[in-house]
Amino acid sequence: MADVLSFTAFACERILQEMDGSISAIRLIDIFRIPVPIPPDFHVVFWLVAIAKYKVGQEPGEAEFKITQVRTNGERKGLGSHKAASLINEIDGQPVAPGLGLIIQFNMKVDTIGTDYIEIELDGTLRAVLPITLLATKPQGE
Repeated sequence: MADVLSFTAFACERILQEMDGSISAIRLIDIFRIPVPIPPDFHVVFWLVAIAKYKVGQEPGEAEFKITQVRTNGERKGLGSHKAASLINEIDGQPVAPGLGLIIQFNMKVDTIGTDYIEIELDGTLRAVLPITLLATKPQGE
């Protein structure tokens, strides 16, 4: 496996994919306002994006992203593993830095207020930790 040159991860509200395949991330987010008391089966929804880039000429091949949620109370919850393969190392005959990407939508159940963390591993190495903060919002009129 090639050495990772850079690793980027973030959460956003929306992902747009253009006709040419390019991707736009809309409204980066890490804070959600939660009504208190928390309604039963309340969820927050966001997209998780993770991108690993490699030097031109390297062949990263296939890799595995593993996602873990660390709850405010310290409880760890595995959110799955996802395989990714590098498919592009040149465009129009010109070399480009190959990469691996993960774009998945989360539907996270909320039952506590505080900050959860999303850990992202690539082939067993922790590469990023994203805070997802859940803030209490009292109903209007209180």
